Amino acid sequence: NYKKLFIAESIDLYDFSGPKIFDKKHGYLTKSALVIPMENHKQQVIGVLQLLNAKNLKTEEIISFSKQVEKTICSLAAQAAIALTNNQLIKNLENNIKKVESLQQSEKELNKQLSNAAREVDQKNIKLQEAIKKIKVIRYYAFVFVILLGAGGWFYMGGLTSLPGGITNFISTSTVEEEIDITDINIETDLNN
Repeated sequence: NYKKLFIAESIDLYDFSGPKIFDKKHGYLTKSALVIPMENHKQQVIGVLQLLNAKNLKTEEIISFSKQVEKTICSLAAQAAIALTNNQLIKNLENNIKKVESLQQSEKELNKQLSNAAREVDQKNIKLQEAIKKIKVIRYYAFVFVILLGAGGWFYMGGLTSLPGGITNFISTSTVEEEIDITDINIETDLNN
């Protein structure tokens, strides 16, 4: 804790190098001083009120500061500390508001990018499903072609009558829709990967 400093004609007992330098530079002579700390709500010193050379109004003589002046200056220091603290709190609040607004803007931009990415994934999934359907159809036709080539060889070698019964039945009754169920394709995507 800091103490109020109340000095009269004993200024040499304390370090007043600042006022002494000022005195020397400007031809001033500090004889009395009243120094009051300005404390915030946490009892931290955030400034100092300093009064130099109290004067007798009638004689213009430098005198010590009265207890009444000390009380008044203590009240003034308390009010000044409140004003400074409030000002700092307002600045901190404004800075925090700016940070929140910046984070909200970043969130909007990220949501927009995520939405665009999800839309692109959906479009690619549709194309992938179409490609898988085409591949299944091509594989089926390739399978049928291979069987027909084999059947052609059988025909060449001895006719349809020499084919085993299962292949004859398969060739005469199968269709693409029966062999490949292309309506049941389900592709799941994981946006986290």
